[in-house]
Amino acid sequence: MKEEVSQFLKEKRFRRRLKSKAKRKRKRIAKQKAFEASKGIRLAGKTITSYNDALLHFMPLHFLHLITKDNSPFHQDKLPQKERTLKETIVIPKRFSIVENPGPSYRVLKDLVASLLYQHCDELLLDYKDCDYCDLVTQVFMDSILKSHDRFVKLCKIAKLTKYIGISGIGAQNINNHSLQLMINSVGSPVELLNRKMQFPNVIPFRLRHLEAKEVTQEKIEGQKEIDATELIEYVEKCLVRFHKTLTQDAKRDLGYVIGETIANAEEHSTLHNRYLIGYMEESNECDSHYGLLNVVIMNTGNTIYERFKFPEENEVINTECVKQMQELSNKFVKKGFFSLNRFTEENLWTLYSLQGGVSIVPKEIRNRGNGTIGFIQSFFNLKGSSSVDNISRMTIISGNTQIDFDGTYQISKTYRSDGTRVERMTFNDSNSLDDKPNSKYVHHIDNYFPGTLISAKLLINDDDVQ
Repeated sequence: MKEEVSQFLKEKRFRRRLKSKAKRKRKRIAKQKAFEASKGIRLAGKTITSYNDALLHFMPLHFLHLITKDNSPFHQDKLPQKERTLKETIVIPKRFSIVENPGPSYRVLKDLVASLLYQHCDELLLDYKDCDYCDLVTQVFMDSILKSHDRFVKLCKIAKLTKYIGISGIGAQNINNHSLQLMINSVGSPVELLNRKMQFPNVIPFRLRHLEAKEVTQEKIEGQKEIDATELIEYVEKCLVRFHKTLTQDAKRDLGYVIGETIANAEEHSTLHNRYLIGYMEESNECDSHYGLLNVVIMNTGNTIYERFKFPEENEVINTECVKQMQELSNKFVKKGFFSLNRFTEENLWTLYSLQGGVSIVPKEIRNRGNGTIGFIQSFFNLKGSSSVDNISRMTIISGNTQIDFDGTYQISKTYRSDGTRVERMTFNDSNSLDDKPNSKYVHHIDNYFPGTLISAKLLINDDDVQ
């Protein structure tokens, strides 16, 4: 019996040694591949002689765009200058939202960008002691900034340029609000930067998907779009199941097409050809009421929608027919006296027009597009189910100095062009005509310029909703 046990232990140890040996071999191979792949970075490091050179070589375009775009609130000339200190604490405002509380929220984000760019401290802390609300879109935007800096640090280490890394640690403290704790630990910075995976029974996270086109092939871009669209559909289905709702096969197919088109729009509208995609739902059972808040954010950085149409880059091929229609509409608004500085501008009008069915930056002869955003809006209304307006369900589109809000007050209307083709319109007025000024409560100018475009959808789901 002892001999049998001894033999069993010998074989077990032998198998363990084989597994350990195979694991060490895989690690060596992976390390060797990583070393070979980083050859270009190490060679570039030898040519860099200043911090500015390191920024230009290794800082992601997303971050560089924020600090170099002339009208960006994060332009390097507009950032606060501070004395260097061992520890810097940035206090997050009570309502941290670039949509609902833009002034204080942008000030905090400017402090963050300044600290990362000018490296004011050895340790940086984000203090949430006063914060009791943060929306997903603001969290994603902040995380995209932190993610860019993290990428810069990693590349500097590979290039053996650690002398240009001034901040040794970034963290957060006093996250006392329960909902904030759930969101940050499910889809926030700790998940993305530390790969910390935490699961909560009442939370369904859809982790951040980020694609930067300059780092991958066109084939990879198309393939990733399909993967992300499919996974987002599955995520929405998973959220709906909790509330006894399902998507029909037709709805699933239509929503998949719409999300794919919206993701493609985000990539095409971005002059940097990047985009971020994230989702988050928190389920609640309070006061015998079963409901959930489903959040989806699609964001890109680069030129705004208006800038893409109005000021195309040199040699860029755009849809001149749409531009002509936009300019004709602008001329009508000028004659009617609809434009007013810092209240309703040509940028606001053109951004609204870009959402309409059949409108796309891409010429039709290249690709017949132009229903992605309007389709996404329609999907939002379909998922919302009820035609009544609640205080929670809301979709917001921000691009540059334009903000457009959807809460169900105005719906998509269908009209016909002169050639008889049907087109879908979202006009935000009672006449359902783009020739009339939209309701300023829903389409308006904002003071804080957003250097790109974001779509943020928040949806209240409960058991009372009917499929």
